[in-house]
Order: sequence, then C-alpha cells, then structure tokens
Amino acid sequence: MGFHWVAKTEKYRNPKPQQEKRCSPVTKHASCLELITQAITNLIPLRFVVRTPHQTH
Repeated sequence: MGFHWVAKTEKYRNPKPQQEKRCSPVTKHASCLELITQAITNLIPLRFVVRTPHQTH
C-alpha cells in the first residue's frame, strides 16, 4: 500500500488557448509502476490495481 504526492513543479504553455499550465516531472505511469513494484517487493498479493478518479486524468 502506498501513495504519491503529485508535485506540479514544471510549467508549460497550452498552444491553442495560450494558457500557462503546470505539470509533474514524474508521469502517472511511472509513479503507478513504482507503487506496483514496491508492493511486489513487499510480497503484498495483488489481484486488482485500484486507482482513484484523480489519477485517471
């Protein structure tokens, strides 16, 4: 079991509406893989991977 804080420290400009947005230097996929790897290392049996709606965007 675990969780990650998402630090949106990088900025980029959305080309269409010309708005400045923030993004995380670590992708959602990379953080999810890290959590799954840690669960396997700790011998936690995984049948399903549960993600919150906040992680789907």
